[in-house]
Amino acid sequence: MLVVPSKNQIIYQKDELIAFIHFGINTFTDKEWGDGKENPKIFNPKDLDVNQWIYTLYISGFKKVIITTKHHDGFCLWPSSFTNHSIKNSPYKNGKGNIVKEVYDACCKYGLKFGIYLSLWDQNSIYYGKGEAYNKYYINQLKELLNNYPSILEIWMDGAKDSKINQDYDFDRYFKVIKKLQPNCIIFSPVGPDIRWIGNERGYAGEPFWSTIDISKMKIKEIPKYLNTGDPKGTNWVVGEADVSIRPGWFYHESENSKVKTLNELKDIYFNSVGRNAVLLLNVCPNKEGKLYKVDINNLKSFSNWINRTFSNNLLKGSSIKSKELDQNHSNLINSNYDDYCSCTTKTPTIEISFEKELKFNIIQIQEYIPLGQRIFNFKIYCFIENNWQEVYKGQTIGYKRLILIDTVKASKIKIEILDSIEKPILNNVSIYFDKNSK
Repeated sequence: MLVVPSKNQIIYQKDELIAFIHFGINTFTDKEWGDGKENPKIFNPKDLDVNQWIYTLYISGFKKVIITTKHHDGFCLWPSSFTNHSIKNSPYKNGKGNIVKEVYDACCKYGLKFGIYLSLWDQNSIYYGKGEAYNKYYINQLKELLNNYPSILEIWMDGAKDSKINQDYDFDRYFKVIKKLQPNCIIFSPVGPDIRWIGNERGYAGEPFWSTIDISKMKIKEIPKYLNTGDPKGTNWVVGEADVSIRPGWFYHESENSKVKTLNELKDIYFNSVGRNAVLLLNVCPNKEGKLYKVDINNLKSFSNWINRTFSNNLLKGSSIKSKELDQNHSNLINSNYDDYCSCTTKTPTIEISFEKELKFNIIQIQEYIPLGQRIFNFKIYCFIENNWQEVYKGQTIGYKRLILIDTVKASKIKIEILDSIEKPILNNVSIYFDKNSK
């Protein structure tokens, strides 16, 4: 029997674009990783504008925001009762500030989902390395957050760990607390259970890329190659989340103002994350004043405009679909209803789509109906160009969404050959698009 995603995993995958926000005491020390010895009094954003962050992400098409409530240094962006290394001992709002709440409120205002990053490693905690005492401390902070923000839809537990101090994380207890207090919350951690790291921080899912994996092989010391491809024989559905920062670093550094990822770089990441069956988690980082830098904002807007302009119109509308190996309404493949799908009658079907007229395009989209599992191993795509079928692409795995960028062609038909599948494929979308700025 095929492994299938949970309802919440399907909702999560449909979001496609999630924003990470790295902001904390590292912003003020100009470091990527702190050491837990920082003086909270250096944390003092003079012109913090959380609404600017969230509004920018909202108009840029992101569906969810994840804020670093606490990084490895242990400094908390909320006034935690369980540590002094927090915003309550900073000058920000005279120690009365709570940036987690500010982000949560802004997400509610703009209709974005809210998630939190809570580092497993806390270098400031006196309990780290003391086993059960530290697990209790971590759970207490989890409960503080989960009880105060009624709709946390993702929790990110980074896999970083002290190399010199041994501390076993009690994941089973963490997960039980999360699911009890917020049952709809999706969990990212080194051991699942809902979403996983894809083995790199470049935003590139593998080829192939399976949503199935064997959780028993997932550990703190991850196996990047295994995570980057998944496992067609895996017994667990654990969606891949492709994390990458819009800058070289995760926290803001003025020296990186000229190194913000360009539209072309963001497009490439999009094709290799969302376009390879993963969800894109793109990081932004406010500066010391508490604002996003102008170049970051402009590039995010350009990225959003490109997505909206390129993918708003499926050129296949009105086309004719030919296949003896589909047993459902063929038009389900090219309409916009996600839950309309076509079941194939063989593991290796061929689907031919004839256009109303010759079309110019360079992007092909194929989707499997993942509520019924991921099935396809290999496939080929042909275009009918100047009265001849020409192979334009050969690939592995499709999953929730596969976006294929090809050289621009003018064709009157397209043909998809499924070469191998676990079970008979079930497809719910084929689309073609034209990006005028690609070859």
